[in-house]
Amino acid sequence: MRESERLKLLKSKASERLDALKRKGQEAKRIRALIDKDSFTEKLYRAGIEMPAPIYVMMIIATALIASAVCWFTLGWVVGLTAAPTISCYYCFTYLSIRAENRRRKVVSSLPGFIDVLTASLQTGYSMELSVEHATNALSNGILKREFSNVVSMLKRGIPLAEALEIIGRHIAGKEAVALTITIKMFADTGGQVLTPFRRLGLKVREQQAVLERASRDLVGIKQAFLVIFALSFTAPLFLLVNEPDYILDAFKYGGGVGYVMQVAVAVQMLCFVCFRKITALRV
Repeated sequence: MRESERLKLLKSKASERLDALKRKGQEAKRIRALIDKDSFTEKLYRAGIEMPAPIYVMMIIATALIASAVCWFTLGWVVGLTAAPTISCYYCFTYLSIRAENRRRKVVSSLPGFIDVLTASLQTGYSMELSVEHATNALSNGILKREFSNVVSMLKRGIPLAEALEIIGRHIAGKEAVALTITIKMFADTGGQVLTPFRRLGLKVREQQAVLERASRDLVGIKQAFLVIFALSFTAPLFLLVNEPDYILDAFKYGGGVGYVMQVAVAVQMLCFVCFRKITALRV
């Protein structure tokens, strides 16, 4: 081969490698731009809501303003002023936290099986990438399989394992998912020769699952009692509103401070409901 042809071939291969690196870099930038760490978009993904953050916030604000206007003209300005911020705060923060924790509990129940298959695949000599794919295929349909299927798809497109796993920690709340991704990253370069951390992680996740189930059972009675009290506090006003709408609506606007007392009572009930939901959003 002539020297000029050899140089041309080398330049062609170098150009191809450079283009491949550029494509990987662009893909990585696209993923990082899709979800900024600790952003509101990340909170939406962890709650299982695949919607752009601006659209979600606009929908919540519009709903809160409509509800506030209805309460203002029917029950009074005190309830109207309280309704908008209460609804907005609940659906932008508390509601997302509750959904994220519910998703986390579903993920924790699937993690032990995933870790067992991952460890078995590594023990037979498979690479970390193939072991992750085998463990993903062994999962039953659910949140964990859907998220790791995205990771496997990214790996097949040439994205490094460490970068592909970033999406797991951002889509799933809880220290269990973070511990799994960190363990995989730490031992990916060893070819799966050190399996003790995975076995320990599987044991810890099973213990965490038992703790979550026990804590959930302990909270059932408290939640049921609160919901019964909350429902009873609204039963009488709703019954009167259906049978004597003029009577109950006039009571909210009655002079001498009586109307304001009733409005404040409704506003306090709304705030108590949001606070209780925030307190009982299980975090273990």
